[in-house]
Amino acid sequence: REGDAAKAAAAAAERRDALLVLGVKPDATPIAIKAAWRKLSRQHHPDRQPQSDAAALAAAAARFDAVQK
Repeated sequence: REGDAAKAAAAAAERRDALLVLGVKPDATPIAIKAAWRKLSRQHHPDRQPQSDAAALAAAAARFDAVQK
């Protein structure tokens, strides 16, 4: 059962990483997690960024991708 324990540990680490990206506490409710995800998704969505600077648009797209994962 070492494989199951390793999978569980990896899933827990991935969840902690996702919560860190979203900026919520580890004991956050699903509603708080969803609200944080929506807020960051809207904030960093490439369509909501100024089109004048290609570098800023690429950076916003990278942040949006990080939030989506």
